[in-house]
Parts: sequence; C-alpha cells; structure tokens
Amino acid sequence: MVVVRKSYLDRNRETVRNFIKAVVEGIHYYKANKEFSLKVISKYMRITDREVAEENFREYDFPLRPYPAREYFELPIQEVGRKEPRVLKENPERFVDSSLVKDLDETGFIEKLSREYGLK
Repeated sequence: MVVVRKSYLDRNRETVRNFIKAVVEGIHYYKANKEFSLKVISKYMRITDREVAEENFREYDFPLRPYPAREYFELPIQEVGRKEPRVLKENPERFVDSSLVKDLDETGFIEKLSREYGLK
C-alpha cells in the first residue's frame, strides 16, 4: 500500500504513477525469481532457516494486479481513528484511489510484465 496526500497525488501524478509501476514490476520480479527473493528475505529478516524463509515468501504473496483491498487500509484507518474519531465514520473508499493501478492494467503494462516474467 502506498499512502500519499490527495494534494500530492494531484501535483505529482506522473511521479506516483512511476512509483506504482516500479512496485508492480518488483512484485513480478519477486514472484518470478523465488531463489533470489528467498535470499533477500533471509538476509534482511535475518532468517537462517529455509523453511521459515519459505513461509515468509508465501505470506508475501502480493497480487500481480495490486488493486487496493479493503483489508489493507482498515488497520491504518483504525489507527488514525484513535486520535481522530471522525475518520471512523467516513466511507473507507474515500481514502482509496485505484486509478493508477487501473490505468496500468488497462494499458496492458501489467499483462506485458506478466508475459515477460512468465507469470499468469
């Protein structure tokens, strides 16, 4: 999940779009290069047990088309709601903009990556 203010997104849409493109390609690389990904997970999480690294790899099963899912933003809303209770009364969809992922999906960017990385 990427969090930016709406005003930032409005002023820097192309920058955020490029960032999302990099995240999407990173997800593809992660899935297509399991051994490398396991090495990175092991290194930065300081895991020496392959089975534990494999479990973490499975847990970080990001979708190839990472549209914002409600479960991703419920916890942050709850956290903000502790200090700003009025946030809890808002429609959570108000805080989500899936237009960038949708654009990458509709223009074929994600499908192209999936083919290049041999993923379905």
